[in-house]
Amino acid sequence: MLNLMEQKGFFKDFAKYNRKILKKLLLITLIMLYLTFLITYNHFRNNMNYSIESSWLFGIISALISTVVIIFIFDVAWFTYKKRK
Repeated sequence: MLNLMEQKGFFKDFAKYNRKILKKLLLITLIMLYLTFLITYNHFRNNMNYSIESSWLFGIISALISTVVIIFIFDVAWFTYKKRK
């Protein structure tokens, strides 16, 4: 369990690391957002028989949420791996 000072240091280092790789992170996020949108749009349109408008809406919302969560998890995991290495 990390104490409060270690947590502040971890988040400060994490913010510095993210500023350093911001261009790569934005590019990966945009590509992943596009691919996730294609998958979720097709899922809602074909498998769940939603209309085109609702497929777009639910596809965008699902893609945004899943992309943010996945990118954050992988970013924290990669930062922790590199820090302990």
